[in-house]
Amino acid sequence: MRNRSAVERFNTWIESYRRILVRFERLAVCFMAAVK
Repeated sequence: MRNRSAVERFNTWIESYRRILVRFERLAVCFMAAVK
């Protein structure tokens, strides 16, 4: 049971990290477009 909660917490962390990464990539693309 304790192991399962750790896995769920890890999955939640991965999802939030991926969301931040996607937002950062979009921001970088917009920034590069603005520079060009």
